[in-house]
Amino acid sequence: MRRTTIFFSVFLLGTLFFATACKEDEVRPEYDFSFEYDFETGMEGWAAVFADYPIGNEEAMNLSYKHTALPANLPQNRMALEISGANTSDDLVMMVKKKITGLKPNTVYDITFDMNLASQYPENSVGIGGSPGSSVVLKVGAVQEEPKAIEGDLGYAANVPNWDNRTPLVKGERTDDVVVIGNIGIEGDESVYEIINRNNREPDLSFSKKTDSQGELWVMVGTDSGFEGPTTLYYDAIYVYFTEKHVGAQNE
Repeated sequence: MRRTTIFFSVFLLGTLFFATACKEDEVRPEYDFSFEYDFETGMEGWAAVFADYPIGNEEAMNLSYKHTALPANLPQNRMALEISGANTSDDLVMMVKKKITGLKPNTVYDITFDMNLASQYPENSVGIGGSPGSSVVLKVGAVQEEPKAIEGDLGYAANVPNWDNRTPLVKGERTDDVVVIGNIGIEGDESVYEIINRNNREPDLSFSKKTDSQGELWVMVGTDSGFEGPTTLYYDAIYVYFTEKHVGAQNE
């Protein structure tokens, strides 16, 4: 009788522990940290970085960054980040960046980027040097040091990225600082702005980075262009999610 009582008590404790563990798993958030921006009230701390172009050539390239409404054919009650430039240098980089704080110090995180943006460039279109749609790729990434354009040499005096941006314009290509997640191309042949979604949720587009000693990282979203002409995009929403990486570490 005593043995039965002991067994029953242990069984109850085990059942309670299992049920509690399952409940904790069920309510555990998908991400450890979530940062979501819809730009309805302003730029929310996002700034522009233009790189890979001749020093002093900003005016000719019509580089522009502002908080404005979406294009006229899209809902006018929504605001966005408009970024624009003419790629006369054959390799114009147009990024937006933001400093993320409040993460764990010296910790590797898997970082998920998800964004909605307005593009008007058909993927199968043809242009000088490349397609306005498929030859302009989207990159996402993160670095500990603030992303900037610094003086460098591209065969001429140029503003170049201070992060490792050297990738082919091919989806899935990466460095330790960025990964190519797709292009800005839209379906069909008509050049009319529409909202498209791009993200790095596919396994081969995953990206990880280690925070600094203060638990901070700079995140980046933007384009690298092989099309030798003007590109104007509108970032309608940018979401950035962090999940602590417990097994292994990539892109440290």
